[in-house]
Amino acid sequence: MAGLNSEKRFQGFLGLMSHPRSRFSEITCYFLFEYLFDTNKKIRVSVTDALSRYLNHPEVGFYPPNEIREYIQTKLKGFGRIEIVNLLETAWFDDENLMQRGSLGQCVGVIIVNIPNHENHLGYIALHNEFKDEVRIAAITLAEEFGMDEVVEEIVYEFDKTSWGNLRSWVKELVDSYVEFAEIPAISAIETAVDNDSYDDDELAYAIKETGTLVLISHEYLIRVIDDNTKNPTVKFYAQ
Repeated sequence: MAGLNSEKRFQGFLGLMSHPRSRFSEITCYFLFEYLFDTNKKIRVSVTDALSRYLNHPEVGFYPPNEIREYIQTKLKGFGRIEIVNLLETAWFDDENLMQRGSLGQCVGVIIVNIPNHENHLGYIALHNEFKDEVRIAAITLAEEFGMDEVVEEIVYEFDKTSWGNLRSWVKELVDSYVEFAEIPAISAIETAVDNDSYDDDELAYAIKETGTLVLISHEYLIRVIDDNTKNPTVKFYAQ
């Protein structure tokens, strides 16, 4: 697997994966990290899939000895935003399924959730147009598929403040769906204030301020009730 010829390297990979004695060795795991972003698509896809199987995988895992799993997890602690971007690019090799169950994207997701601060990185990637559209889509889809509510809520709240370019209509569809079905803490606070006739609380102003425009539009009647009844100038300012 250490050879320069990519075809021989792939044969080496298959050999190392074929038997528990070699599969569960640190040198094999070392090679997986070495070729995780290989220029050869076949190797990159296969290594990504294999590496994910050493972790808690919802499909079929390798169930490695503790010391091997710890080795993998320790190596992933050194990963950051750059590696997450590269992994999201790998997910697009299976673009028809992206992050669906049983896909290459699911394997990518299994690896990413073991990277420190992965939710913060995914949120940043989703909201910044310095990244390719495909990478942003993969980040958002991963957050949705893996139930990362904090990332999705950040996208919802920041939708109207973010440059989406060609992604705008696609992201808006996600936001509209989330607003319709999800329980959003800020909206719950606003609903509670209306139910209890507590229109003057400064916390209510903060809840309105932090909630994205699309979310507020979908609950416009609540904001109108607050605007009509509050005597707190800060609350009234943000309601308007």
